[in-house]
Amino acid sequence: HVEQVQDVVLLDEDVQTIEQIQEEDEPVERLPSSNKEAKIYYPSRNHPECVELFQSDIKCLEPESYLSSTIMNFYIQYLQNSIASSGRPKGEYHFCNTYFYCKLEEAMSHKLHIARVFNCTKSARIEPDPG
Repeated sequence: HVEQVQDVVLLDEDVQTIEQIQEEDEPVERLPSSNKEAKIYYPSRNHPECVELFQSDIKCLEPESYLSSTIMNFYIQYLQNSIASSGRPKGEYHFCNTYFYCKLEEAMSHKLHIARVFNCTKSARIEPDPG
């Protein structure tokens, strides 16, 4: 069995390695590597906005694969922590995780549904029940 290894080239000079992240931020907690679906917690297991990554989530980083919401949320959390530690004012940036879009889409479809019902019933005369 020959395992093909691919080189990863970092194009952004500001990108840090996992080792640098671990040194600067709270430690990334990992379960033993013997577990097939080992978990990685970022920034830590106890953080209120912790992102939990499984080994299967990391596979989506392979070429011609789609990014998962979990990987995108991990990167968003990483960017938030990087900016927070840089000393830049918090008000300059707004971060929304991938679940925000789902909730926004859900809210908008609910408003559209109400608008459709209103449009269908606006010409109808609805009288109160006399009873």
